[in-house]
Amino acid sequence: MQFGHKVINGRDAADKMLSVLKEEVDSIRARGWQPSLASITVGDVDEVSSMFATKNDSPRE
Repeated sequence: MQFGHKVINGRDAADKMLSVLKEEVDSIRARGWQPSLASITVGDVDEVSSMFATKNDSPRE
């Protein structure tokens, strides 16, 4: 059995996804909505709390 693996450029894939996402967000904003991201954590786990704290520090475009 032979598998057809192929190598992808992760940076190019990420750039394309971000470009599509930006278009979608711009479309939502044009209709008067402000998109946002929400997260729900269940329980009291320090590792999860610190993960979300660092996610909020990521740059926004």
